[in-house]
Amino acid sequence: MNNSQQKALLDEFNDEVWHKANVDAVDDFCTNKIITSSPFGKSIGITELKASIAEWSSYFPDLAYKETDVISANDTTVIKWICNGTHQKRFMGLEPTGNRVHYDGVCIFYFNNNKITDYYSNTNLFSILQQLGANETSQLIPLTRRQNIDILLNELKKLKQNEDQAPLTDREVEVLSFYLNGKTAKHIANILGLSHRTVQTHIHNSMLKLNCSTKSDLFDMANASDMINLFNDFYRLVLKHD
Repeated sequence: MNNSQQKALLDEFNDEVWHKANVDAVDDFCTNKIITSSPFGKSIGITELKASIAEWSSYFPDLAYKETDVISANDTTVIKWICNGTHQKRFMGLEPTGNRVHYDGVCIFYFNNNKITDYYSNTNLFSILQQLGANETSQLIPLTRRQNIDILLNELKKLKQNEDQAPLTDREVEVLSFYLNGKTAKHIANILGLSHRTVQTHIHNSMLKLNCSTKSDLFDMANASDMINLFNDFYRLVLKHD
């Protein structure tokens, strides 16, 4: 999928979802395991994304959205935008004010197989809260990075070939996230402070649980399960956390 195709898909996505308020259109553009990240934390899955969009639209039902800049490279597109809308529903503890708020933000979209796999939204919540007359430091309580890691961890532990399979352990998920991102057992051991033999054991046990013979099998399984983007995001978060 080239950059112009990404832009065309996002034009259609934003037109359907934000301009026409057709939340169900999300199904046509995103993978089932899409990761949504915002100042409120992370969520995983189309249902969660649709609920988040519907909830945000209910706060500002006459929301007007406009792009100010678009940059695409490889499998990623970044969109800068401005919005305005009237506050008509309780928002972060604030009763409806009827104030029309103007705010900006940036969205980052990642693609795989012509679908959006990750949707990062950085919205200027401080500006919104100020315009609604709130003390933003007391109103805004974002999820910690540790909580975001736990959200991904719990979802990744569900990766199975069959229902009788034992779930992956926390450490196995952590090791696999590095392994699928090109790190060798030696590199993983150095990063995580483990012995080389311990890392090899975690990889071996994980492959047995998932009935995978090779790293290629493991990658194909994670990709087919819409889990590869979750592993990639978990990997980035763990690196930042450490």
